[in-house]
Amino acid sequence: MLNFIDERLKILLGIAASLGLKYAVTALMRRQRDELFELVGVVEQLVCYPVKSCQGFEVQEAECTHDGLQVLGITDR
Repeated sequence: MLNFIDERLKILLGIAASLGLKYAVTALMRRQRDELFELVGVVEQLVCYPVKSCQGFEVQEAECTHDGLQVLGITDR
């Protein structure tokens, strides 16, 4: 039966099947991942203390690095 189908159509069907399979697997993995996590709280305020004995300053966002929070190139201890 597939002998009569144009070669381009075979490629198109293969790509479509691959995309469908990828979508199904991704949806399943996302559903399983979401079931692993439970919301335990919400961050209401984020304060950076670059020097331990000084007053901190409130920020809207910060980058979480291996060494701690980083804001404008300043790393929180």
